[in-house]
Amino acid sequence: MVGLVEQQMSTFPINSRIKVNNDYGTVKFYGEINGYSGLWVGVEWDDPRRGKHGGCVNEIQYFETTCPNAGSMIRPGKMAPFDSLAGAIEKRYVLNIGNPLDENLMREAKENVKASIFEFVGAEKIMKKQSHVELLEDISVACSNAQTAGNLMPFCNLVTVNLTATLVWNWKIIADIASQLPRLSYLNLSQNRLVLPSDLDIADLEPSFRHLRDINLSDCGLSSFEDILHTAQLFPWIESLSLQKNNISHLITPDCDVVFKNLQNLDLHMNNLGTFDEVLKLGHIESLRVLLLMKNGLQRIKLPDCEPTEYLEIFVNLQEINIRDNPIENEMETFNELDKLQKLSVLNQTPDKKRGFENMFSGAVGLISNLRTLNKIDVNSGNRRDAEYDIWKLWMGVFAYKWESYGEEEIYAKNSCLRKDR
Repeated sequence: MVGLVEQQMSTFPINSRIKVNNDYGTVKFYGEINGYSGLWVGVEWDDPRRGKHGGCVNEIQYFETTCPNAGSMIRPGKMAPFDSLAGAIEKRYVLNIGNPLDENLMREAKENVKASIFEFVGAEKIMKKQSHVELLEDISVACSNAQTAGNLMPFCNLVTVNLTATLVWNWKIIADIASQLPRLSYLNLSQNRLVLPSDLDIADLEPSFRHLRDINLSDCGLSSFEDILHTAQLFPWIESLSLQKNNISHLITPDCDVVFKNLQNLDLHMNNLGTFDEVLKLGHIESLRVLLLMKNGLQRIKLPDCEPTEYLEIFVNLQEINIRDNPIENEMETFNELDKLQKLSVLNQTPDKKRGFENMFSGAVGLISNLRTLNKIDVNSGNRRDAEYDIWKLWMGVFAYKWESYGEEEIYAKNSCLRKDR
C-alpha cells in the first residue's frame, strides 16, 4: 500500500487542481483515513457550499481549509481524468476534422479570448487551419481538463492560448507551455488557482515568459497585491495585465526596476479598492497608458494638489481611464481632478442619473482640456467650444458677485473647479 500511495501522490500532489462534474477544488490531502478503507483525496472546493467539513474526520485533522467547511474527502475515481494541453487541443481542434465546427466552441472562443487580439475567422477558414495544426494561431481549451503541457511542438505557431478554468496549478507547468510556444503573446489563465512561485522558481522560470506580452489573471483568487507583485517578477516586461475579480482591496507601490518595467495596460475591473488613494500608489508606473477601474466602489476621484497651470508628475503617460459603474458623488470635481493628468484623452464614466449624459459630456469636455473621447464618442472642436461656454456660464453666474471682492487669482485658488486654460 505504501508504494501505491507514493506512486499516486505524484498524480495528486498537494495544491494541485481537480474537477468533479462542474465543481473545481484544490487537493489538500492524499492518503488513508482512520476507519475507512482505501485511499482518499482531501479537497477544498472553490465553492464552499460543496464542502462538508474543514478537513477534520472523526476528530482527526487531515488538512486545513481557508473557508470554514469548504472541504470533503472523495475517492480518486470520482475525479475527471487529467489531460495535457496538447491532448486538449487535439480533442477540440484536430479530431473534429471533417465535422461541422462546434458552435459552442466558436461562441466560447469569442467570449473567453480578447476580441482585440483574437482572430475570429469564418468556420471554413478555421476548418482549413484544423487540418494543418501547424497553422493554428489562436486556441481556446477553456473548461478542459488540461493539467500539463504535453508535446506542443506541432502547435509551435500559437500566438493566443486560452486556459480559462482548466486544471493547471503551478507556474512550472505554465513555463513549460510558454517555453514550447516561441510566438505566444497572449495567455489567458482566468479562473485558475495557481501556487505562489518561490524565489528559486522565479529565477529559473522567468526566461520562459520573456516573449509574452499579455497575461490574464482574472478571478484567480489573488487578493494580495503583495503576492501579485511577487508573481509579476516572472514576467517583468509584460505590457498588459488583467486582474479582474480578485477582490483586491489594497495596492502597493511597485518597484518598477523589478516589475512592470513596460506595463501599458492594467485591468483592475471588479475589485474592491474603495478609495482612489489606493489607485495613486500606481502613479509612478511611467509606462502605464490604460487603467481600467470599473466597479471598485470608488466614491471620489481625488488627486494631489497642483497649481492650476501645471500638471501632476504621476501617471505621466496615462491616456485612458475607465471609471464606469462606480458610485462617484461629484462629477464636476472628478473632471477637474482628472484634468491634472497631462496626457489623459480617453474617459469612460457612467453618467449621474440626475444630471444625465448631456450634462456629463458638457462637464467632462469643458473641464478636461485634453479629452478627445468620452464613452467612445469623439470630441470635436465644436463640442469643446460649447462645453467650455456652458462651464463658464455656470460658474461665472455663481461667482460674478464675488469678482470685485476676491479678484481673478483668488477665485481660481478658492474654487478648484475653475482651472485656467493651459
